[in-house]
Amino acid sequence: MIEKIQTVGQNDLAWLNGYCAGLFDARVNEKSDLASPLSKHSAVNTENSPEHQLEQAINVAIIYGSQTGNAQSIAESLHQRINNYSNNVSIENIANVKAKTLNQYSLLVFVVSTHGEGEPPDDAIEFFELLQSRRAPKLEATKHAVLGLGDSSYEFFCETGKQLESLLIKAGSQSAIARVDCDLDYNGKVDTWSEALQALIVTDNEKSQSQRVEQDVSVIQHSDISLAKGLETVEPRYNKQKPFSAEVLANQRITAADSDKIVHHIELLIEGSGLDYLPGDSVGIWVPNNEFLVNEILNKLSIDSEQTIVIGNVEKSVEKALIEDLEVTLLGKNVAEKYAALVDLKAPALSGVVEEHVINNFSAYVNNHQLIDLIELAPIQLSATELQELLTPIKPRVYSIASSLLASPDELHITVKLDQSENEQGFRYGAASNYLTQQVQEEQTLEIYVESNTRFKLPDNDSPVIMIGPGTGIAPFRGFLQQRSILAPESKNWLFFGNSFFNSEFLYQVELQDYLQSGLLTYLDVAFSRDQEHKIYVQDKLLESAEKIWIWLNELNASLYVCGDMKYMAKDVEATLLEIIQKEGELSEADAKTYLKALQKNKRYQRDVY
Repeated sequence: MIEKIQTVGQNDLAWLNGYCAGLFDARVNEKSDLASPLSKHSAVNTENSPEHQLEQAINVAIIYGSQTGNAQSIAESLHQRINNYSNNVSIENIANVKAKTLNQYSLLVFVVSTHGEGEPPDDAIEFFELLQSRRAPKLEATKHAVLGLGDSSYEFFCETGKQLESLLIKAGSQSAIARVDCDLDYNGKVDTWSEALQALIVTDNEKSQSQRVEQDVSVIQHSDISLAKGLETVEPRYNKQKPFSAEVLANQRITAADSDKIVHHIELLIEGSGLDYLPGDSVGIWVPNNEFLVNEILNKLSIDSEQTIVIGNVEKSVEKALIEDLEVTLLGKNVAEKYAALVDLKAPALSGVVEEHVINNFSAYVNNHQLIDLIELAPIQLSATELQELLTPIKPRVYSIASSLLASPDELHITVKLDQSENEQGFRYGAASNYLTQQVQEEQTLEIYVESNTRFKLPDNDSPVIMIGPGTGIAPFRGFLQQRSILAPESKNWLFFGNSFFNSEFLYQVELQDYLQSGLLTYLDVAFSRDQEHKIYVQDKLLESAEKIWIWLNELNASLYVCGDMKYMAKDVEATLLEIIQKEGELSEADAKTYLKALQKNKRYQRDVY
């Protein structure tokens, strides 16, 4: 549910009136056929009033910080929507925002994602450092609205949005509307957030203004533009809410049978779907929960699987709802906290058990535990409705696309590793990876949609690229190489790949060796960590080629790409890159960081890490 909107007070109404007057004046000046345009001075009584200042120059900035493109897409759609009513609305990536210009805006609208364990996306790191420094701007004359995107299966859910609002308030800005934190299924909350913004404009306490505002707001409400669905005014044929049923053309294990890592290459037919993608984009897949796991949960909670609940407007058995609609493998901290409260209520003798073993140690616990383990730890009886209220909606799983449409027309490929862990109760498996690698057969269908990732793209020209992708991080680079084999066959391309063992875990080995032989791959450096006593990782291979990497970066203007594990690999790789830049460029540590930030700002250092 969306957070409760804060009470609108007298000062807010005054500010809002001026905002509305100026906002719709801009609309009237361009479109004289609008009915009952607002008078320019209808809400202005004093020269120094907040509404008068806004009426003189209504400046709204929509600022996005995005790792995979979702925040950018929402911000762009919001900009187009508001821009139909005012030309005084700008949109900017947070990486390009100048601190000294922030106080020139009347309203700052932020759409920001949280990356990994509560970290800001790459493009927002410098902005956050600025707001936390002594050079932070003074924003006493500014209001803000923050929409945060995140994943509730992580402990620090929407932490970037929370931290951003705290920093804005510290700088003197006032909240125009309550911050909203969105999970992966964000569309409903985004729409509600939009309506809440409109609710601030159309107020019952200001009838003289609202009657005219409502006429223009109704244009928005009946517009073809759909918030959070990109820049197109016509909705794509298939999207997250309306996925395409793609036939499975191939589902093949690409690690050896004796490997502990189970990795599959899966090919999907998208002919006739209209789905379009570029290398670097991702695919979202809706998968059902495991039926055996669902019934184990119901049995532990003493719930009859045939009991019915209502999902949306549809009545279905609780068993079917858990299979199709509710999340049962990704354990969010909010679910653990709600379950702890139920345990305290229903089983006082177990009070505090969940807090001690789960909540107080959540980051470690969630690595290899799921909902079923929480129930095993503190078993209670729940009704079907109580279980429904405890759980969150099921989320699609997102995978990097491992192909190029130019090389494989009407197809979309992915690389999936079985997510498995072990705890005191036994093995636990990821819902999607288990379904995709252990259950789905050829000729079956998967419900899919494409997620564009504008921050992980090949350069527009044929300049050199360095790709670092151990494990399944190789996936997007397979697409990169396919694309370059057609569009830039003479380009320079350098791939760093790593895994545990050469013989059993060298993913796409034949394809990569063919690219090396043909010359498309200028260099291929591999690191198999457990083939020798001393472990070797991709960052070690980077150090071995430090001088050559510096030449590629500094003289050949190469672009750097990193894909894979964020918690360890990506951080180790970045530390190694900084070491190389500092040593080979003869730079200080601070200057090396500035150099890498410049690469990032110029889209020559891009990461797709998770």
